[in-house]
Amino acid sequence: MLYEQYLLLNEKLHTRGADDIPIEVTVERIAEILFCTTRNAKLVIRKMTEQGLINFVSGRGRGNRSRLTFLVDREDMLLTMARELAERGQFKPAFELLHTHGKPHSIDQFSLWLDGYFGLEKEHKTGSETKDVLRIPIYSRIHTMDPADCFCSLSAHMIQQLFDRLVIYDINTERFIPALAHHWESSEDATEWTFHLRKGVLFHNGAKLTAEDVRFTLERLASDRRNSWILRSLKQIEVPSSHTVRFVLHRPNWIFLRFVTAVCMSILPKDYAGLSEEEYWKHPIGTGPFQFAEWTEDCFTMNAHPYYYQGRPYLDSVIVATLPAEAGLIGGSSKKWSCLNSVTAVNGMEISTNTDTPHSQSLDNIASEHYCTGLLSWNMTKEGYHQKAKFRHAVNLYLDRARMIEELGEHPSHPAHSFLADNRYARRAHAVDEQQARQLLKESGYDGSTIVIGSYGLHVREAEWIKGILAELNIEAVVVAKSMTNILSDHLVEELDCIIHSVVLPGEEVCLIENYEQQGSYVKELLDPGITDWVHERIDQALACRGADERMAILEEVEEYLRREAHVLFLNHSSFQIQSDASFKGVAINSLGWIDFKEIWKA
Repeated sequence: MLYEQYLLLNEKLHTRGADDIPIEVTVERIAEILFCTTRNAKLVIRKMTEQGLINFVSGRGRGNRSRLTFLVDREDMLLTMARELAERGQFKPAFELLHTHGKPHSIDQFSLWLDGYFGLEKEHKTGSETKDVLRIPIYSRIHTMDPADCFCSLSAHMIQQLFDRLVIYDINTERFIPALAHHWESSEDATEWTFHLRKGVLFHNGAKLTAEDVRFTLERLASDRRNSWILRSLKQIEVPSSHTVRFVLHRPNWIFLRFVTAVCMSILPKDYAGLSEEEYWKHPIGTGPFQFAEWTEDCFTMNAHPYYYQGRPYLDSVIVATLPAEAGLIGGSSKKWSCLNSVTAVNGMEISTNTDTPHSQSLDNIASEHYCTGLLSWNMTKEGYHQKAKFRHAVNLYLDRARMIEELGEHPSHPAHSFLADNRYARRAHAVDEQQARQLLKESGYDGSTIVIGSYGLHVREAEWIKGILAELNIEAVVVAKSMTNILSDHLVEELDCIIHSVVLPGEEVCLIENYEQQGSYVKELLDPGITDWVHERIDQALACRGADERMAILEEVEEYLRREAHVLFLNHSSFQIQSDASFKGVAINSLGWIDFKEIWKA
């Protein structure tokens, strides 16, 4: 408070020239600036004098003004205060302070300091003992840690740190890896799936995992949650023994094992470990490699689970700091944080392009085969000219994906023609035909009505670019920017004609189905209500197929319909990359486009 009062006085009273020049001022004027009484102003003056912030000489006699000298450089104090706030995990107040009292270059200087603050460092504890702490910035908040409510890659990644699933699927090797379950089997018709749990697995509170925890978790998941779709065919859950659980389904599901590997199937303790549900989510307890420590508006902190059944993490702590979106930019340039940052339009963490950072001599570039897919989804639940196929096709034919990527300077990206980057549709070249687009637009009868484009986060840039392209076609458009969580709330779905967004498909078959069934999925919520039942039928038919090629052929029928009718316009596939200090070991990108924290260590 005292420092902020100093900054306010300095801002109002300081004139050009050296800081040590006395300024004539009255106590009444100081009280006016600080919005306080003259008595309180005198107390503030005394405290500032005692702390060496100012020199104050009282005027003697009627009409003689006092003389105040500022002894501390304003910018130095401002940056010191911002750093102290950041070191306490209060990043939002730090940026607010700079906005309120700083100059245009203040945020630049603070951001340069932050660039060195983030990363992996060894903190000395006692004697020769050290603590390995990873600090990493993100530019959108963690929406939820509840697997049943998870819908974006950031939340899914964080959930994987605190919770475990029965089985893990390694998409790179196409192998199922035992996790909480060490063995499993299914009936001949794929309607019963039995899992045998490891013994001795401990939750973070020391309680042992049993089959009742699994039953509680998945019965909860099946009861009208965002991700209940994944258990739509569940008939019942049986617990033959303390470490055996059996799922009985109404219909065959030959990829139920893949369903079990989904993040939303992560296991919670029975009855929320004796807490109310509200209290539990203030301090979530799982069996994962890290255990919850603190969650504030600015930071999510977790510590290594010392008794993790698959081996303790090498890191001692991970601090995930939520920064304002502007913090990714320094001085309006393209310079980004250069420490362990994933390049993805979904999580908003981009690598540094600056070669002048302290880390630039020892950075490793790490690429991934995984990607996210950018989409324009038309709102087929709302009336408007976009309901006319010729209008949608006109937009599709005019949207030059390659031009969009080039003009926006997108990170490693290429035009998309499918949800997936490696199927037969993905290999088609996108046709751009301005003449045909204008002819179709004319035939659609478009009358100049305004098209409302919804978007969020980094996709707002793409939405604005598309707005400009539509203007070339004489289509009026406005962009409504919202957060990922509320873009379909507050009746916005009744106002938006389309949404620019992206999807990450780490599980391919499972995630394709999730697109069409998950509550809140943009594709699902904007889908033509007239085809909902048909989509469900095709999905059930696909799940009943034992062969992967046959299943994908059926799922591709749904995608081909959306493509043929231009309900969904595929924009681009963006690959994941990170830039990492060469001294960091075990750095790898997972299928969600994030860094797996458990295996990271520093040489």
